[in-house]
Amino acid sequence: MNFHSRHFVARRLFIPADLGGERRNNGRYEQFKYHYWGYSKAPANLHEIQPSRASILSAHRQNANGISKRPLRPRQLCLLRDEGGIVIVNVSEWEAVHGSIEYLFICYTTEQFSHELNEDMDELHRIAEAATRTAGVAAYWLACSCMPEDEEQFEDVYRISDVVRGAHALVVIIGPPPGFSPDASEMLRHLGSRMWTFPEVLLSSSRHPISIYTRGCAPDSFRTLSKRNFAIEAWGDAPVSRQLIDHYEASIILSPLELVSVALQCFPNRDTTAYYPGDLSYALMGLLRRRPNVNQNDSAFEAFCRLSLANDSDQLIERLICMLPRKNDRPWHEIDDFWDSNLWDIEPLCQVVGLGGEDTVILSGAFGAPIRWKSFEPVNLLMRNTVRRWVARAVLRSTPLWLFTGVVSLLASSLSKGITLLTMIGWIFTGLYILVMLASPYLIYYLYVGKTWAAQPWLFGFEGYMDIGEIETLIFGINLGRLKWSPYSSDLSLHEAQNGECAGQDPTRRQSTAQFVYAAQNSQYGELKLFTLIDTNTLTVTLFRAVRPPVAMLLCGSEGGMQRALLCSYDWKSQTLYRESVLQVDTLVLDRMSRVDRFRLGLKRSVAETITATAPQYPKGDDTADFGHFVSNEDEELDLEEAVEPWHKYDIKKTSHVSYPICVGEVLNERYLVEHKIGSGCLSTVWMAHDIRDKKDVALKVMSSGEWGETEIRVQDKSSKMYKMPLSTISIEVPNTRRSAGH
Repeated sequence: MNFHSRHFVARRLFIPADLGGERRNNGRYEQFKYHYWGYSKAPANLHEIQPSRASILSAHRQNANGISKRPLRPRQLCLLRDEGGIVIVNVSEWEAVHGSIEYLFICYTTEQFSHELNEDMDELHRIAEAATRTAGVAAYWLACSCMPEDEEQFEDVYRISDVVRGAHALVVIIGPPPGFSPDASEMLRHLGSRMWTFPEVLLSSSRHPISIYTRGCAPDSFRTLSKRNFAIEAWGDAPVSRQLIDHYEASIILSPLELVSVALQCFPNRDTTAYYPGDLSYALMGLLRRRPNVNQNDSAFEAFCRLSLANDSDQLIERLICMLPRKNDRPWHEIDDFWDSNLWDIEPLCQVVGLGGEDTVILSGAFGAPIRWKSFEPVNLLMRNTVRRWVARAVLRSTPLWLFTGVVSLLASSLSKGITLLTMIGWIFTGLYILVMLASPYLIYYLYVGKTWAAQPWLFGFEGYMDIGEIETLIFGINLGRLKWSPYSSDLSLHEAQNGECAGQDPTRRQSTAQFVYAAQNSQYGELKLFTLIDTNTLTVTLFRAVRPPVAMLLCGSEGGMQRALLCSYDWKSQTLYRESVLQVDTLVLDRMSRVDRFRLGLKRSVAETITATAPQYPKGDDTADFGHFVSNEDEELDLEEAVEPWHKYDIKKTSHVSYPICVGEVLNERYLVEHKIGSGCLSTVWMAHDIRDKKDVALKVMSSGEWGETEIRVQDKSSKMYKMPLSTISIEVPNTRRSAGH
């Protein structure tokens, strides 16, 4: 330690302080200060509906989370005539006179029998009539003829599962689709690949086998298959779908959670002609007891959330959000957890409050803490108060008294002009002070170095990779091996056995991780990046991947003795947290975190908000052609009046002092990626941009050069106390002129 360092320590001794950082929040993590105040699109508690919306629903006698009625019988059937042929009858009216009626359910696909071709429809009816007479029942149900075109047809499409449940037996009719060979096995597999035929087979009666008829064959030429054998011949995922057949045949009963989990593995693998975005969930809806009303504006995820809220699904959504997909681009319904866990392995810690809209859900009750990206902070350490530490602390903190006593004694002896007892006392205390100063590095070492029993919880984050020893030095001032790599927190974590114990290792020891660390240095905006998270509570360091830096850690579930922690970024425009990654953390973290009341969570941030594919444009000199869709044209100006910025303000022919506007997608000064426009003034514009270097959003105010711009700058300087000043200014080169921008 040099003279300047000792002098600094001497000055600090007059103001005793704890060099190890302060103890904050009673030894707990910082509180994540976030609350979502908006309304739910479909709340779990109906009393939370927005008042204006509640009045509309009340006027129409509707429920926000309305449940679709399950029909006991089909509305229409094709009834056989004794003399041959059929007649379509209203079931409720017919049964009121003649009693209940048995019917067959006819399963087919429009890929093989088109509704637009009369020949195909006639062949369907011919085979269906023959099959019905052979089965000895009075009627059959055929989708093309038994769903009347009225206001309820929309609901009938999604009630077919109830029609299947009430049928006497199932008949499958197959034919060669365009481009397929007439091989019967191939035609059956093609029918089995369709999404809507899957629940029809599952829900058919187990008392009678499935009858399979082929187009063009004689009426008595058919074969029968049990549902179990149908799965083997027609479905490519028989090992999984067989579990559903066992469930509906009551040989193995699945729990509601297992039923939905297995079904989600089967339905997405099948083809369909999309009618609504939520068709996947509406097909799954047929397997469950309670079904929400179909909403044509819902996405598949939103429809699935409604379905989960309507049924006893064992907190399915709460478990689903805790999964870490093996690949970042996986859709939400592919339950492929990195740690190979099933939905039923996770115990949720939070609860769904409602549907948030835009593929989000609103939850409450998770444990959370913010992640600090700005800088490291001194961390308070709890260490045992030994005799040696007590002596070191007493000696260090009493040193100012010794120095003061020595100086006063020497001054007093000098005034008495002689060597007195005061002189001896003065030199003794001054000598002691000098000795303590010389020994202060060792005393401080004894005071702050040793076994750590606890530490003030902090979550520190930074982008990239750093040696763990360097991280510890930056946080604690010295590398004593306190920090350890987390053994299995993320998909990049690495561990090995040391003396029979599990020990975390540097993830870069794995070649694939080392390659990703190197590649991430040049990752583009919107691509996966590498981040490091330090938890001073558990004294662990975790390397993980994410598109954006997460602002908070939310503990939403537990599994296998560990907590599932969602690392979430924040979209300020929609007040939404988005899942960027999922970690496994120690359970003891729960004791030091606070609850997060209500938060809006999305599983995947849209690509449009991540990257901008629009290339910069440059002026062509032909008036409106220069401006594209960034500003209005004359027709738009008439329609929108003053809602948009008039294009002629940028016309160089009329206002030569103003250059062509900034374009969405431009990168200014090789640093600021222009994302969208915020507003405009008389001769300046304000843009939202992303600072590529510092990884943050900034606002750019772009002003013209010359007299007009200088006037605006002078006005800005005079009123600078009323708003935030720009961090820096840059010059933007454009043809024939020049503009300046501040952020």
